[in-house]
Amino acid sequence: MERVLALGQDMALLWTRYAPLYLSGVVNTLLLAVAATVLGCLIGLACGLLNAAVLVPVYALIRRLHRWDVISAPIFRFHGKKW
Repeated sequence: MERVLALGQDMALLWTRYAPLYLSGVVNTLLLAVAATVLGCLIGLACGLLNAAVLVPVYALIRRLHRWDVISAPIFRFHGKKW
């Protein structure tokens, strides 16, 4: 039982000493996760819009590049499957 109490005291000491560093790490991790999610949503939205785009001359080139795997090659590389 004494070992458990000593462990609790050590944990309390470490928490009081390193709490600001721990909390800033948590905040940074959450900010990075939110930023990556927003960026992923924007990339997905752009790809979805390009996939559903009407064949206007500007979009025709982009759709051709997408069909030639210029744009979708990174997706295949990271996911390991072709969509």
